[in-house]
Amino acid sequence: MSKMIHNISSRAFALFAAGKRAGCLVLLLCLSGTSPMADVGEDWVESAPSELWTARWQHASVVHDAKMWVLGGGGPGIALYNDVWATSDASTWVRVTESAPWSARRGHAAVVHDGKIWILGGKDVDGLRNDVWSSVDGLDWTEVSQTTGWFPRS
Repeated sequence: MSKMIHNISSRAFALFAAGKRAGCLVLLLCLSGTSPMADVGEDWVESAPSELWTARWQHASVVHDAKMWVLGGGGPGIALYNDVWATSDASTWVRVTESAPWSARRGHAAVVHDGKIWILGGKDVDGLRNDVWSSVDGLDWTEVSQTTGWFPRS
């Protein structure tokens, strides 16, 4: 199981993903609470998304522009995604794009730097990647580099 904790507007949000690597993803759960440094406890509640993205694993998530973002990932079987989702409250999710211009992938890294979301590397249908993409709004993406000085990775 992977756990990512993000802070938005003085509330903490945790994304949990668990499942079978070769099979179907069992769980993608979003919880919110007031204790970002503590384990999920009594003050945490499940935030049921108004729209659900397809179950996935090895996705990336970041906080940017007072929103939590879910970017791409792998799904049941050999499915790969390059969709982008965002929320400011962990309940109302908006699909920003169904198909970003970067290849559908899993195992990629995402960071926020200089007012932009950055996607780095990962694994797509052709194998390991070392490309870099950036976006201010999650909709319009710029390919910064097709290949970098570091080895392709996931």
